[in-house]
Amino acid sequence: VIVLALLAVAIFTAARPTLGAQTSLRYSGRRHHGNAALIGAGIGCYDGLLGPGTGAFLVIALVSVLGYSFLQASAKAKIV
Repeated sequence: VIVLALLAVAIFTAARPTLGAQTSLRYSGRRHHGNAALIGAGIGCYDGLLGPGTGAFLVIALVSVLGYSFLQASAKAKIV
């Protein structure tokens, strides 16, 4: 399951080469924080159950759902 999930992330990233090139946040205020909390809760559950690939999934979620650039998403994932 983990290998398939990581493969799906790789294909998703390769299919959209301009994704994450620059920051264009999709939400603001409480909605941004609410979506970030949902992403954190979901990835936290995954991390507790399985573990591997958590950082990659977090970066992809921050880029695709919230609209961060890869550089900012990677920095935020390192802090998390």
